[in-house]
Amino acid sequence: MSPRLTLRPTGLSPPVYRDQLDYEVIENGRAVGRMYEDCHALPELRWFWSITVFVGDSPGKGRSR
Repeated sequence: MSPRLTLRPTGLSPPVYRDQLDYEVIENGRAVGRMYEDCHALPELRWFWSITVFVGDSPGKGRSR
């Protein structure tokens, strides 16, 4: 079975940032990471992601365009 990734809103943003997008990344029913929008960053650097479950020797996180 190929991996199926879905996004689920986390609801973690404080009320003042309620329009900020914030998602938990789900793979086949298991939380594997998070993606959220930094409204104060440049548009091309607006999204931040983290991987909370990994395969191999090291986890990864960072910013991407």
